[in-house]
Amino acid sequence: MALQRFTDQEILDFYRNIGQIHPDVYGLFNKQAFARLLKTGAREEVAEEIVYESWVPLLLKLPKFVPKGDGSLYAFFLQTCLRKFFTWCRQNKRKPPPMPEITDPEEGDWEERKELMMRYLQEFRDKVLKGKCRELMHYRFAENKSHAEIDQIFGAKNAEGTSSSKNQLYRCLNKLRAQFKNFGF
Repeated sequence: MALQRFTDQEILDFYRNIGQIHPDVYGLFNKQAFARLLKTGAREEVAEEIVYESWVPLLLKLPKFVPKGDGSLYAFFLQTCLRKFFTWCRQNKRKPPPMPEITDPEEGDWEERKELMMRYLQEFRDKVLKGKCRELMHYRFAENKSHAEIDQIFGAKNAEGTSSSKNQLYRCLNKLRAQFKNFGF
């Protein structure tokens, strides 16, 4: 079921006449803000909590809200969500997912430890990198494909005839390095 779209004026009129926000507005705002927080890097449970906490400032502001254009209510709501998320990150020093339990070398199997560590790194990579970056890294490092093979898969070459996957992979690796630094590595 698709959610109905509302203008700011319709939301305000409904609120002033009935005294509550239309249920579809809750659904629409929650869904969009939740998706945005996940893209920003929030974990699901944190994003969900922040979205629900962000309704309080909006509901307090709603009786005297003056729209500055269509979408300004949602923009205010999203700004509130993002501010709360960045505050949460500062307060919690934004730690990476917990490291897997790894036994001492003499106690366990090396292959099992290697597999655990690879799984952890892949989970981290998958949370940080999206779309084409994830695919590029998979082909290059998991399947050991050359840049020429990757270019054939994506059907891409630069105008100069050089490998575009090499340039894109370089940018993706820099993005991953930056995220590692953000997590304190």
